[in-house]
Amino acid sequence: MDLLQRVLNFKGTPPWLNATALTALTDHWRPEMHSFHLPLGEMSVTLEDITMITGLPIEGRALTGKRYFRKCSNDASPTVVERYARAYLWNLLTQVVFLNGTGDTTSWMFLDPLCVWDVKWSWGSAALAFLYRQLDGACMRSKPTSTLGGFVWALQVWMWERIPVGRNLSLPPEEPWKYPFDGDEERYPTIAHTWANAQWTSIAPMGRYKAYISELDMLTYEQDNWRPYTILRRFPLRNMCLRDQHLWRVWCPMVCFFAVEWHLPYRVSMQFGVQQRSPPDHVETSVVLHKTNRQNNKSVINWEEHHIMWVDMWNAQRNTRVETDQTPDSDKAAYLRHLEWMRKEYKIIHKGARHDGVHT
Repeated sequence: MDLLQRVLNFKGTPPWLNATALTALTDHWRPEMHSFHLPLGEMSVTLEDITMITGLPIEGRALTGKRYFRKCSNDASPTVVERYARAYLWNLLTQVVFLNGTGDTTSWMFLDPLCVWDVKWSWGSAALAFLYRQLDGACMRSKPTSTLGGFVWALQVWMWERIPVGRNLSLPPEEPWKYPFDGDEERYPTIAHTWANAQWTSIAPMGRYKAYISELDMLTYEQDNWRPYTILRRFPLRNMCLRDQHLWRVWCPMVCFFAVEWHLPYRVSMQFGVQQRSPPDHVETSVVLHKTNRQNNKSVINWEEHHIMWVDMWNAQRNTRVETDQTPDSDKAAYLRHLEWMRKEYKIIHKGARHDGVHT
């Protein structure tokens, strides 16, 4: 029942999405290292961001299992029969009644883990893996009807928290926090509560994309909010936000059924207040794993068996694969060296990137 407590985070109205700004940000995504390439360096949505914004658990088993139920046996118990009936109805509703006009459907393979309440799944890592996979595809699409799936509102909150681009909104004046839940810390808000009542300010749509691209391409070190969660807020955070912080810097593949995506915190060390290594270690994230999807692997029934190496790595090794370097991010020369390495390695032009007035 652990997940039911997390669902309380999503009962309210989700934040308004600035689709144009998100598109501009997505166009800076690099699938091969799971990060946005910006003039001030690399940035990414990490497990820390996911748990602070959504409150989803990171600790737990990799979210995987069977793709669908083939056949219910004749001697199945009433409980099993009910489970198959529930799966059939889920499939009917999501693929026929509520079919998404873009061609994407809500997969009924997620019904399997929802039926097993006693298992603690790593919903946070699964959500991030799925978002990574969606970004991997979206950054290479060019059709006007192209869309970005996954936990998009979490990405929007992440962008507002860290980057001063696309914030065409005003926040209401801060008021003393009122807590109506009788001391139940499980129902405290997450970081997303900061933006719960933001008011959108309309601007002319023409040229917004180019304007956002220009702003992103001119960002400086000082403009970015590398550590937004250290800012004091006038409301208490849900205890789940910090519970799994021992895994925030885990260097491990994250699993969401067919999607296996590497979490590479060392590429964005400055988001953890740690000095960036140059060059960072390299892990290939796109060549093999990104070819594995539902469309190209229709014969795969059990994703846990198909991805057993990656599933075992998360389940058995995650606590031993955590980055331990704690060198403070205080060496300006190291930061500039990293930008110079990025310029040579990826041909990125750092138009406005600087650190305390020093241009690259």
